[in-house]
Amino acid sequence: MKLQWLKYHTRQELLDSINQIDVWGLILGHRVELGQYILNPLRSDNKAGSCYLSEWKGKIVLTDWASYKYSGTDCIAAYMQLNPNKSWGEVTIDLLRCGSYQNYIPSVVKRKKTLDLKPIYREWAESDLKWWSDQGVFKEQMDRKETLVRPIKGYIHKKEGKEMQVHLSEPAYCYHCNGRYKFYFPTRKENRFLGNQTRDDVWFKEGIQSDVLLISKCAKDFLCLANLVPYSLTHVQGENYGHPSEIALYEMEVRHSRVILLMDGDSSGIEGMKRLQKRFIYTPCDYYWIDEAGVKDTTDFYKKFGKEETIDYLINLLDVDKTI
Repeated sequence: MKLQWLKYHTRQELLDSINQIDVWGLILGHRVELGQYILNPLRSDNKAGSCYLSEWKGKIVLTDWASYKYSGTDCIAAYMQLNPNKSWGEVTIDLLRCGSYQNYIPSVVKRKKTLDLKPIYREWAESDLKWWSDQGVFKEQMDRKETLVRPIKGYIHKKEGKEMQVHLSEPAYCYHCNGRYKFYFPTRKENRFLGNQTRDDVWFKEGIQSDVLLISKCAKDFLCLANLVPYSLTHVQGENYGHPSEIALYEMEVRHSRVILLMDGDSSGIEGMKRLQKRFIYTPCDYYWIDEAGVKDTTDFYKKFGKEETIDYLINLLDVDKTI
């Protein structure tokens, strides 16, 4: 590819055009998940345990407890810092081409480490249950082992043999899956999630029409949709960069004749659905979003209009039979 033939990308356009997890894999020399401890490639770092990747405002960035100087660095800034002699055009070409791990340098980090977290539970309050029920999610669902949700008053973080307790003065809930945790802080505007779940630690519900799979943007929408549609259901860990692994996607494809993505209708959500849609090779995959003023997702719609109107809307949007 010659530089003069390359469309000029602004920094945001480049971020929107690349898979940031793939780029971080290129930088680090190995596959990486959100929350997995890594060696910080931007400083002299020989012991994993203080640095990991997290999602912040649609970007996958470094979080480094040992050196706050690097916290918040995205993959473009990191790549440019490690390649200071490359022009913007060369950086753009490199990152747009990124996506194959076969040429990655073997990682120095052999053992995968994730955040060692443990929830500190509390009892359900009436205000908790009302907040959830207003959005179409009910206690009997959250009591099930397969979709276990519990309110928490804090959590314990273990690192390098030391234990730190964090106590919360805000509503918080813990999603459970495969022995790992994801904490949800609904009243925050930023940093609403913290946990050690991987991209394949997601719930699944077999539907009445089990040859069709509906994938929602999060666990909360999954629980709401379980009361509304007859399809099999699952969700992703993040709209943009928490997509399932190749193995998990293959299992979805061989078990279903159609896949439907239902996520946010903003630019970030639509771009995420487009990326995920392209990864389905054998099974038709369509994506949709709720187009209603002041409503961004299924639980928002349910809270504003109630169950029956939400079902009717989904029937028209997704061509769902009214069987629930």
